[in-house]
Amino acid sequence: MSDTKTEAAICISGDPDYNFNSITEILRIEPTKIWRCKPQVANQSPELNKATWIHELRDLKHAEFSDLLSEILNVVWTSRNEIRDLADRDRLSIAFVLTLEGQLRNYSTVVCPLQVKRIAELNASVSFNFDKLES
Repeated sequence: MSDTKTEAAICISGDPDYNFNSITEILRIEPTKIWRCKPQVANQSPELNKATWIHELRDLKHAEFSDLLSEILNVVWTSRNEIRDLADRDRLSIAFVLTLEGQLRNYSTVVCPLQVKRIAELNASVSFNFDKLES
């Protein structure tokens, strides 16, 4: 069996031509990448015609998903008011993505009440990816 690999990302999405410099300035971190929908995909599926500022934390070692979520929430928490105001003004969406790959384990805590409050305060979403799991 392989070790468990965990990753966390914050993804801030907007219009396809959105300039993400203000997000980088507010958070004082560079994105890991900026994703933009390809024109041929956007033509076929207009709802996917977006751009996304992504900052990833990779190869994290955590015992619980809640620890992983706390780590990625901490990336934005000190700037939460500015990011939330910018997201509201520019109609941006904020999402946290947690990825688990490898050894399947029993997690006792996925999200704690304080994290739910923080996610709601940011008007954000959370998704979990389970990839290449071994039992």
